[in-house]
Amino acid sequence: MTKHALRRLLFVNRVLAGCRSVTALLDSLKRIVSDLFPTASGYAVVSSPDLPRIVGIGFGAKSLELQLVASQILDLDRKRAPHNVCLLQSEQVRSLFSDEVRFAAFAQILNGDDRVGCLVTSVERPNSEVIELVDLVAQQAGVHIHNAILNDLATEQLCRFADYDTVLTHLPNRTAFRRRLRYLVEGARSGERLSVGFVDLDNFNRVNRSIGHFAADQLIRQIAERWSGIIALKGPEAMLARIGGDEFALILPGYTYADSAALVSCLLESLRVPMTVDDREFKILASAGLCSFPCDAESVEGILKAAEKAMFCAKDSGGNRYCLFADLARHAKLPSNNHPPNVAAS
Repeated sequence: MTKHALRRLLFVNRVLAGCRSVTALLDSLKRIVSDLFPTASGYAVVSSPDLPRIVGIGFGAKSLELQLVASQILDLDRKRAPHNVCLLQSEQVRSLFSDEVRFAAFAQILNGDDRVGCLVTSVERPNSEVIELVDLVAQQAGVHIHNAILNDLATEQLCRFADYDTVLTHLPNRTAFRRRLRYLVEGARSGERLSVGFVDLDNFNRVNRSIGHFAADQLIRQIAERWSGIIALKGPEAMLARIGGDEFALILPGYTYADSAALVSCLLESLRVPMTVDDREFKILASAGLCSFPCDAESVEGILKAAEKAMFCAKDSGGNRYCLFADLARHAKLPSNNHPPNVAAS
């Protein structure tokens, strides 16, 4: 290896060695290729079975065309895809190149025997030095990509542990619920509204004591699955969280009282169908409290207190119903259809 090539290798290694995530690695590839090929356009993409997504970064006027080239080659079977090649208006990519991009150097990014991405960059002349240089950059990216992928996965896992009930329901937890609510309240524009609800299972402590924690946990999981299916139909903005043992919470952006009451009625109605644990049927009921921002409260703490107070009003009125904070002076409202009496194992 010549001194010039060694300097380039050290430069590439130095820049990539500090990358702690796939996104950082792609940013570094952009810097490297921009430095080594000042007039080039390029696109680097990382795609791995370990990653839940494909991430990439482009630079230069023709990066979109090079992105299409990279995507097309990544779609090829590994054995049929070129390893290191200079693409010159080949049949494979001719339709994707404009006349201004006459040459493109391509190299696969390999992590051991696994292809985890590719690097495509335009070049002025397809000489061997250019091909070797692009190959060198891709090889060094492959050396460092494994750690970047592991760091990304570890970060995502930590975030999930911090923000989700990963053991039982896989719903957002109290921390995620409060963060989302604070974000919506503090970022609300004039006239924007949202509804917040607390839902608590009726007499579940008694059920827990009678059937044991394991069976009770299975009931919680089934309830979460039913309610998650209903919430999913309302769009990605609606949020269902598990904030305690048998406590759930709702954030419903844009919902009026009427909208949120209709949704909570659906949740309570869904409990009419018995759940089965260890070949035994159970019917579990719930009570809910709803409040509206900014009508009932304008702060996060005020909203939480209002929703909780409405929920306790529903319980004090007999349970198996919902209550609106605005209606605390009146009796708690029953859902449109009466529910069966409170439950135990049948």
